Amino acid sequence: EWGMDGPSRKDDDADDGDEDDDDFFKPVFGSDGDEMNSLLSYVMEDCSKNRIVLDSECWADDAAFESIRDRFVTGDWDAGKERSECRPDEEGSESESELYGDFEDLETGEVFGAGAQKPPAEEDLNIKKAAKKAAFDESYDAHGGSKGNDGEVVDDSQPGKQGSAAPTSYVDEMKQGMNERYARTRAELDAMNPHDRVAMEGLRPGAYVRMRFSGVPCELVSNFNPSSPLIVGGLLSDEHAVGTMRGRMKRHRWHKKILKNRDPLVFSIGWRRFQSIPVYSLQDQTGRFRMLKYTPEHMHCYATFFGPLAPLNTGMVAFQHLGSDQASWRISATGVMLDFDHSARIVKKLKIVGTPFKIHKNTAFIEGMFNSSLEVSKFEGASVRTVSGIRGTIKKAIKNVPGKKGVARCTFEDKILLRDIVFTRTWVAVDLPRLYNPVTNLLQSVSQKKALEAAKSGSEGPAKGTFNACATFEGQREGYVYKLDNLGLGYYLDYVGSDGFDGG
Repeated sequence: EWGMDGPSRKDDDADDGDEDDDDFFKPVFGSDGDEMNSLLSYVMEDCSKNRIVLDSECWADDAAFESIRDRFVTGDWDAGKERSECRPDEEGSESESELYGDFEDLETGEVFGAGAQKPPAEEDLNIKKAAKKAAFDESYDAHGGSKGNDGEVVDDSQPGKQGSAAPTSYVDEMKQGMNERYARTRAELDAMNPHDRVAMEGLRPGAYVRMRFSGVPCELVSNFNPSSPLIVGGLLSDEHAVGTMRGRMKRHRWHKKILKNRDPLVFSIGWRRFQSIPVYSLQDQTGRFRMLKYTPEHMHCYATFFGPLAPLNTGMVAFQHLGSDQASWRISATGVMLDFDHSARIVKKLKIVGTPFKIHKNTAFIEGMFNSSLEVSKFEGASVRTVSGIRGTIKKAIKNVPGKKGVARCTFEDKILLRDIVFTRTWVAVDLPRLYNPVTNLLQSVSQKKALEAAKSGSEGPAKGTFNACATFEGQREGYVYKLDNLGLGYYLDYVGSDGFDGG
């Protein structure tokens, strides 16, 4: 009933829980005494640990105390350490030093631990290093091999001795296979006679050879200078042809002046040195190559010139003068080869001007702008403009006009006057010079080189017969070329293939 005092359900649950805990932690003894004695013995003795029972007589012996004293803190630790080192390790177990290893201070280089040793003196280390290096050099020179995987010298000429260590990766396995094949091939070649080996392998590096050249000018032999060595190089099959090349070039920042369009330059590309006439250009957004009168001040431009073909991405250096007496910086420009384009097209702006000779309302006949009806047909639909700003369009060519050719009929936005000047802007292709002059300074004699240097320096005056001043061109002279150079305008002695360049 409500309001009556009585035990609640919560108290009953708490009492049941306490009884269960007591039953779990306390053994329940029965009425039998034997069973109780067995349980008490079970509780008092822990079966997981072995009970150590010492005889009371052992504690009275002083020798027993001294035998175990070193195993405690008050004992001698050095004696215990020596005893542990003398004890052999059990098989399959790792010692503490193997487990943790030694500790090395990376900043000071000091080593701590069981394997720590006193660092040797610096002089001792240098002596050991010098001894190892001398031993390695002696064995390497004696066997002529390479260093193997274990640090020992291996003779490459003997197959099967490339190192006993097994390859650790696919790359090492491939390298080992290549070395073994190379060793077998070398052993086979060593067994052949020298004539067959040269036919099979070719001439080895460092061998003396005799070379024969054909088509060489006789001046190369007669003017040969033993103090100037000759460098012999090879050309690829596609480098024997000549054609139009385009490269990306920039004026050298130490060169004093900017380069002018169509000024001759001496190009050094690969094994070739030749003189050519470059045409500078820039590519606009429409892909058109527009001609430049001068090279930009601080940026690259395209240089198109004619000469011996060179591989792509080959570096090039350009010079204006090759004289060794030049005090200023000689390199004019540097660049790289981009492509070969025999149909290279460079255009420039062209303004065509004409005058009207007959006007009817907004239509006018223009003369003096074109030379033939064919030219007018090419420009049909092109926009024209007067100086006053009236815009118009070229419609058609007018034929059968007596005494006039290339007359065009144009229509304008408004009526123009007879005194107006009509013009149109267009693009015209630029002709690329197709000529080059190879530098042949090795064909000049010593006297010719000295005379040329004296003529270019002008300090001692030109040599006799090397220069004749002349204000106007008076015709061709044998052995001379008419040009403007250091000594002024006149006839200069034309040295063999030099064109004023001594190749210094």
